[in-house]
Parts: sequence; C-alpha cells; structure tokens
Amino acid sequence: MKLPHSFKPRHKFKLIRIGKNNDGGYLVGNKSLITSKYLISLGISDDWTFEIESLKINSNLKIHSYDDQLGYKFLTKAFFFSFFRIFYFKSSIKNFINKTKNLINFVFIKKKINLKKQLVTYRNIKSIVKLKKNIFFKIDIEGYEYRILEDLLKIKNKINAIVIEFHDVDLHRDKIIHFIQHINLKLTHIHPNNYSIPDKYGNPTSLEMSFEKSPSRLNGNVILPNKLDMKCDPLSKDYNLKFNNIK
Repeated sequence: MKLPHSFKPRHKFKLIRIGKNNDGGYLVGNKSLITSKYLISLGISDDWTFEIESLKINSNLKIHSYDDQLGYKFLTKAFFFSFFRIFYFKSSIKNFINKTKNLINFVFIKKKINLKKQLVTYRNIKSIVKLKKNIFFKIDIEGYEYRILEDLLKIKNKINAIVIEFHDVDLHRDKIIHFIQHINLKLTHIHPNNYSIPDKYGNPTSLEMSFEKSPSRLNGNVILPNKLDMKCDPLSKDYNLKFNNIK
C-alpha cells in the first residue's frame, strides 16, 4: 500500500530550508515567515536553530516555545550524558560539543525566545493562541500532535503556516487525511524521517509536512526529494516516497 494521494503536494512551490542540517530542519516558503507575526514552537527540545534562523528572516517575529523538559537541568543532564558517551560508547565528540554549546547559549536564547515549560495536549491551543493572529506553528511533540489537530482546525483562520512532524503515521492515517482536507492551507512539502521504522508496506512511520496559506508557486512538477532535503539520520538509508494515484 502506497501513501495516500492527498499526502503529495499538488504543485511545485518556492521553498527554503530553515533549521540545522539533517534532523531539525524544515522546508517552507520564505514568504510565510515574513508575513507571520508569531512563531509558536511546540516541542523545541534542545534545538532552537529553526527559531533563530526564522528571526534572521523576520526580525519582528514574536517567538513562543513550549516544551515540558527544556531547562538548565535538562541541558546539564544532556551535557554530562554526552561527555560519558565519548569514553564508554566511543560516541562522537561532535555531539558533546553541541551539548556544551547548548548549555552555554541557553541564557542568550531565553532573551530571544519566550520559553515555557509545558506539555501541549488537549485544550491547550486556545489558551496559547488567545488573541494572536498570523501564526506560524512548528510542531514536533512526539505523538501528541493528534491530540491538538481538532483544536488547530478550530483556529485555522489565524494560521499562516504549519510545519509538523506526524508520528505513527500507519496508525493515524485517517486523522492526517482529515486534517489535510480541512485545514485550509496548501500542503507545500513532505519529507520522511528516516529515524522512524517502516510500516508493513515499507512506508516511513514518521513524516514531516509543511502547510502554507499563500505559498509562492513555481512552474514544473513536484520533485521529491527536494534538492534542499537532507536525511534526518545521515548514516541511514532514506525512504523513497510512493503515492497512490487514486484521489
């Protein structure tokens, strides 16, 4: 069984890559960031490259990030864990350097991003959004996204763009189809997360999708992967996405 036809963008769009290389970077239109007033990040963990690069594109962007773990305690534990992995598991020193930078830079990041230690789930979206409009959502909350999809649909007129990672796609395919059909945003990109295991048909069980209100369309057919795409796990084989032709 191939992926549903609705999972494939209908047109080719002008996209840029925002965020770090490999896992953590997303493809989205530059225009969507420029025209957004707020960036609401759900599930930032210890990677704020997307948020900082978005500020470089739109310096007036107000960023609110929500994560139930992020803080000095979380970053310190990650720092020591990466340190011991160098000696006991022969882990890459690059990872240790990154964790060290995160711990040091956190004090400066807090001045640019409004960080809130909170798990986002049912009925949280309404209180998070309040009177905000022209919102860009970045969502990676490890399966909790399905608990907020209906809430996002209720405020769809306030949303300018969404980049979201869907987990356990094989178990929630119908929910994703329903969301695509009713969000009133154009699906501009799809990318497999090759950290995820395949389903019984060989499809990835985690997919990253970009949705935009007014994307810039280009001539030509959709080509996947996009030339800006990168494997989430650089050491593993990537997925070749195949879509059903039946609408």
